[in-house]
Amino acid sequence: MCEQRLEREFRQVVGESVELLAEGADRFRVFTPFRFADGDCFVVVLRRQEGRWFLTDEGHTFFHAERRV
Repeated sequence: MCEQRLEREFRQVVGESVELLAEGADRFRVFTPFRFADGDCFVVVLRRQEGRWFLTDEGHTFFHAERRV
């Protein structure tokens, strides 16, 4: 699937305020308007693994919460 089509379909399903940036084969960084209280961005990655698409934060939210404890 081409990047433009993937982004268009993703934005239709998730929302118009998100953007995708290709970071390699079958991996995209998802930019959202959401932020933590300290201003850090939420990390969201869309990646394909074993033929299926997954959204993940790759542990960033846990890392961010751990820093506040």
